[in-house]
Amino acid sequence: MAPLASTLLSLLLPPLSCASTVLFNIARSPTAQTAQLEARQFSLRHRNLDQQGLFERADAVRADLTNARTQGLYFANVSVGTPGQALQLQIDTGSSDVWVPAAEAELCGNKKEGGCPNGKCEFLIRGCLFPVVWLCMGLGLRGGGGGGGKRERGSNRSGFKVRFGDGGIALIKSTLVDPQKSSTFFDVGPGEFNISYVDGSGAAGDYFQDTFQIGGATLQQFQMGVAMDTTIGTGIMGIGYNISEANVDSGNGTVYPNLPLAMVNQGLIKSAAYSLWLNDLQSSTGSILFGGVDTAKYTGDLISIDVYPTQRNGRVNSFTVAFTSLSATSSSGTDQLTPADYATAAILDSGTTITLLPDDLATMIFDEVGATVSQQLGAVVVPCDLAKVSGSINYGFGGTGGPTIKVEISDLVLPLTLTNGRTPTYTNGQTACQLGIQAAGDLPVLFGDTFLRSAYAVYDLENNKIALAQTDFNSTDSNIVSFASAGAPIPSAASASGQEAVTQTATGAPRVTTDATGTGAAPTYNPTATGLTAASGFASGAGSASSTPTHKKNAGGAGPEPFAWSVVMISAVTLSMMGLGSGLFAFL
Repeated sequence: MAPLASTLLSLLLPPLSCASTVLFNIARSPTAQTAQLEARQFSLRHRNLDQQGLFERADAVRADLTNARTQGLYFANVSVGTPGQALQLQIDTGSSDVWVPAAEAELCGNKKEGGCPNGKCEFLIRGCLFPVVWLCMGLGLRGGGGGGGKRERGSNRSGFKVRFGDGGIALIKSTLVDPQKSSTFFDVGPGEFNISYVDGSGAAGDYFQDTFQIGGATLQQFQMGVAMDTTIGTGIMGIGYNISEANVDSGNGTVYPNLPLAMVNQGLIKSAAYSLWLNDLQSSTGSILFGGVDTAKYTGDLISIDVYPTQRNGRVNSFTVAFTSLSATSSSGTDQLTPADYATAAILDSGTTITLLPDDLATMIFDEVGATVSQQLGAVVVPCDLAKVSGSINYGFGGTGGPTIKVEISDLVLPLTLTNGRTPTYTNGQTACQLGIQAAGDLPVLFGDTFLRSAYAVYDLENNKIALAQTDFNSTDSNIVSFASAGAPIPSAASASGQEAVTQTATGAPRVTTDATGTGAAPTYNPTATGLTAASGFASGAGSASSTPTHKKNAGGAGPEPFAWSVVMISAVTLSMMGLGSGLFAFL
């Protein structure tokens, strides 16, 4: 799950409706606009917000989602309460709770003395509306009548009133909920919602039940969290395993039916499963379909592979699969970068914008495409012209009989913008971009949206399976096949033979951002690498950063020109994760 680095971008689309499946539309837009929800499917849209007609089929439900173009994050336009309060929630396969920020959560714009009217600023917010925002702790929650604000289980009002402090800038109004304006609000867990990150950010508040509408489908008495204290500027629509709900993972409660299970229990879909079709980086449409598979959205075979448990408790609580091969292809040839018997655990997570590879494999990819790890910019940097190159990074899963997904290099080159509005350049004037791959280090291997956009992915929570196929970009056709019943196999999918088994050993991961924190000089762009056949093909189209500096202050190399680290923050992509299986954290 990732917090935003700039204003959330939103627009609602006319959704597609099918009984017993749920499909949601997603969009990328430069403005924050809303419209009436009409169906039962989330359509994942990017930038061009063309109107779409309704789609009717048994076993489908569709609603509207929204996507922030620069972050690559996908959002659902939903309604909470009675009357409904429209808001946007980030779609996240890596977490399990739906939670919303309280309408008047108090936050501070900076950490200077006097900036927190009611308490001490403790947590640095990375990637809200501004790169650095501090949360005021010790808010002194107040009741509506000025009382102590104590909340009791089962009350139909939240009993709290918090406000924005002077200079408080972080939450976007369209992402907020005011429980006191809902006649059906029911507080079932005062103080029990608490989701934390290793870097100190997170959200805390109550669990409550209320009406939840998405894509024309309505869930009654649906359990969610409401955050009074939060360092994240938008709510989350977690759709992972309910065993990873925040109150369970922290040991403070028992599991409850989260969104996929609630849809099954209330008859909207037949099996706890959904399909993601994010489409390409520049396209206007995509979808997430609950309860079914759209066979018109992929090419080739849809192949299912196993989801594996964590080592800590032997239980499946994240979408961990076996990552078994990696290769790079360009006009000059193909390099196989993994041995035939390679297998390592990897997590598929729509709430993460980029891909984290094992360090050795990431280094080989950097060598292939001429990327440099810039400590000053806090990013893996490539010339933006790399997006014009014909080539791909190819990922295999589940062994020799499993699916292989090809990711075009153009889908891995992301814009890079500094908080002062400038775009970093190499010393020869070439514009610098960010590569959508990073080294995992001590973090789990993780495939986020820079991978998932190229894959049609089916998440089957009932059978602990994931099915993958090569996406069919910009497909306008639709052929939805519903799950036949609870626990039925994934429709139209073949099972991979001879799968390589893996175990998830990660026990915790800090949230990772691409915010700059270093002050070292940017490294030199290396357009070719010795011994890699494909490297010259990538370099030929991307151009070469000149070894002759054009800025005297950067005379030591040809990397991006330096900026003061205090004003450098990459708003293009913000990657955030919670720890996995740690007892205190749920993996996002």
